Amino acid sequence: MLTELHIHNFALIDEVKLSFDKGFNVLTGETGAGKTIILEAMNLLIGKRAETHLIGTDGDEALVEAIIIDNDKERVLSRTVTREGKNKCYIDGRLNTVSMIAEIMSDLVDYHGQHEHQALLKASNHLSYLDKFGGEKTQKILSSYRAQFEALRKGRKDLGDLSLNEEERRQRLELLNYQVDEIGNAQLQKDEDLDLEKERMRLKNAEKLRKAASAAYELLSGTDTGNRAALDQIRVAQNEISSVSEIEDSLSKLADQMNNILFESEEVAHELSKYLKELEADATELEQVDDRIHEINSLKRKYGKTITEIIKYKAKAEEETNTLRNADSRIGELKKEIAKDKEEVKEIAVRLSKNRKQLAKELEKSVQKELKNINLGDCRFTIEFSEEQKLAPHGMDSVEFLIAPNIGEDLKRLVKIASGGEASRIMLALKIALTKVDPVPILIFDEIDQGIGGNTASKVGQKLSRLSEDHQTVCITHLPQIAAFADNHFLVSKEKVELKMKTAVSRLTEDQRRDEIARMLSGMGDGDISKEHASQLLSSASKSKIGS
Repeated sequence: MLTELHIHNFALIDEVKLSFDKGFNVLTGETGAGKTIILEAMNLLIGKRAETHLIGTDGDEALVEAIIIDNDKERVLSRTVTREGKNKCYIDGRLNTVSMIAEIMSDLVDYHGQHEHQALLKASNHLSYLDKFGGEKTQKILSSYRAQFEALRKGRKDLGDLSLNEEERRQRLELLNYQVDEIGNAQLQKDEDLDLEKERMRLKNAEKLRKAASAAYELLSGTDTGNRAALDQIRVAQNEISSVSEIEDSLSKLADQMNNILFESEEVAHELSKYLKELEADATELEQVDDRIHEINSLKRKYGKTITEIIKYKAKAEEETNTLRNADSRIGELKKEIAKDKEEVKEIAVRLSKNRKQLAKELEKSVQKELKNINLGDCRFTIEFSEEQKLAPHGMDSVEFLIAPNIGEDLKRLVKIASGGEASRIMLALKIALTKVDPVPILIFDEIDQGIGGNTASKVGQKLSRLSEDHQTVCITHLPQIAAFADNHFLVSKEKVELKMKTAVSRLTEDQRRDEIARMLSGMGDGDISKEHASQLLSSASKSKIGS
C-alpha cells in the first residue's frame, strides 16, 4: 500500500506531501491545476525517463519519494533528478539504480493511462494471468508438468553428454585416465602444501637458525675460546648452596630449585645439540621441497586452487570415466526413460491445455460481463490460443488477450487498442475479473473518464470502488459520479505564491467534498441546487458501496 508521497520542486509543485489510505483514493481539481503532474512525478519511481524541463524553479534538482508497505514491511523509495540529467535513486536509504527501483515498483504498482507500465498489456503475462485465474487446481497441474518437464530436460542433457562418437569417447577417456593417474601418482595429502611452505621457510633460513642455536649451545656447554660454560657455573652454584643447606632450611629449598635449573639447562643443551645435527642433515632437502611445491602448484593450475579441489576433480573424473566406459548400456536406458518422460509430459501438457481452454471461456464470460456493466457491451473480449512448436517450461500453449472495442471491428491485440478512457475501461474490466489473482497491490488510473459520462460514469465509479476492496486504487477524474465513490478525496489546485502559480494538494473533509463535487457538477459549486445534487450523489454512492 502507498502510504506517503513526497514531491519537491517538480514542475509547478514546490512541496507536496500526500498521505494515502487503503481503498479508493481520488484526485480532482480544475483543468490545468496540476493533477497529472502528481502522476508524472509518481512515474519517476516507476522508471520513466526523467525530463529535465520538469524540474521546478526552486533549486537545481527535483525529488520524488514514496513510502510503501509491502508484506508488512515499510519500503522507502526515492529518486532525484538534476538539470544535468543525473539521477540518484535510493531504496531504504541505500543508493541504487533506476532499473532496480523500477523493478521493485513493477511488482507493486500498475499504472493505467495513456502511457506504458501496464502489466496486462504484455502478452507474455497473459498465460500467467490465465493460470492464476484457475486457482489451486491449475497450479497443481502446472507444478506436476514442470517437474516432469525438468526430468525430461535432464534426461536429454545426460543423453547428449553420453552420445559422443566412438573417437570422441576414446579421446575423452584417454584424457580422463591421464588426469586421474597424474593426480593419483602425486599422492596428495590434506594441507600438504601448507606444511611444505613452512618447511621451505625453515630450510631457507637454516644458516640463521644454525647460528642462533649454535651460539646458545656454546654459551651453555662451553667453547674452545676458554669461556666458562653456563652449565659449569650453574653446577658450582648448586654445589655451594647444597653444602650449607643442612644449616639453613631456607637454603634447602633454593638448592632444590638450583637442581631443577641445572636439569632443565642440561635438557636444553641436549636438544640444541640434537637440533644442530638434524639441521645439518636437512640442509640438502630444500631442493626436494621446492620440487614438491612446484609439482603441487602445477596440479593447482590444471585442476583446482587447493588440494581439496584437486582431489574432488579426481573423484569427478573417475565418475565420468566409469560412465563413459558403460556408456552404451546407459544410453539405452536413457532413451527408454526419455521416451517414457516425453509421453508423460505430453499427457500432462494436453490435460493442462484442456484445463486452460475451459478457464479461458470462464474468464471471457467474466470480462464480457464487466464490460457490459461499464457500458462497453458492444466490446468483444476473447483469448486466442496457439500451440508452441515444441513443449516449453509453461506447456504447449501460447495465449494472448484480444479485443474488438466496437461492433464490426476485428479483434486486435490488447496492446494495439486505442489509448485513453476506452483502453482504461477495458483494463478496468479485466482487473475486476482478475482481482482475486492479480498480484499487483496498487493501481493508478489516469483518464479513466475520457469520453464517458452519466450512467456509465456511475458504473465505472462503482467498479473502481469494488476494485479498491482488494487493491489500493488511486484515480484522477473529472467526473463527479466517479469522485463520489472515493474513500479518500484530494483536491488539486493552483495558488499564487510570490507572483508565481504553484500547485497545492489538500485532503477534503466531508463538507469540502460536497462543495468540490458541486463544483464538478455545475462548474460553480456555490449554488444550493448544485450542493443538494452533490449531497444526493454522495448519498447514492455510499448506499451503492454498502449494497455491493
